[in-house]
Amino acid sequence: ALFQIVGIEGTIGPVGFSNWRTFLEGFVRVGFSFFAGVLIFRWNINHRVGRVPPQIPLFILIVVLFLPFSVPRGLYDFFCITIIIPVVVALAAAVPPNEERPLAAYFGLLSYPLYAIHQPIIRLGAQFQSASDGVIPLAITVSGTLLAAIAAAHFLFTHFDKPIRAYMGRKFSVN
Repeated sequence: ALFQIVGIEGTIGPVGFSNWRTFLEGFVRVGFSFFAGVLIFRWNINHRVGRVPPQIPLFILIVVLFLPFSVPRGLYDFFCITIIIPVVVALAAAVPPNEERPLAAYFGLLSYPLYAIHQPIIRLGAQFQSASDGVIPLAITVSGTLLAAIAAAHFLFTHFDKPIRAYMGRKFSVN
């Protein structure tokens, strides 16, 4: 289904909030990522890979975030969604837990709320940059957008995700 969407749209980029068709196509994109995560979990890839130093998935993620400036966007997005990000997730799952990295644990907790909220905040940042007519440097807008996304993810985590997880844990306890 994801290959078909790329065939229709020419890229995975417009999938999301542009119109009803792309909104519905977004379910295929999110579904692909969800089921890739389920496969990583079900196949115990983190145990098969062995112990991975945390610097490896972090380095790959940093490269992925800065590479789109030199690669055609449509090809880049599709390659990241189908191959690179699942590899980063599998490698990150193989990083041994460690209480000495509380910031990493905190960002791990924010990962789902950040995933859920990043696209609208990035669009707002882009609109803000356009409205400023270049008066505000792009680096400041990008930094502000990143901080706004992290703040919104923190709010969602503390006010929705964490209480819902606690409730679900009490309601559907496996013990």
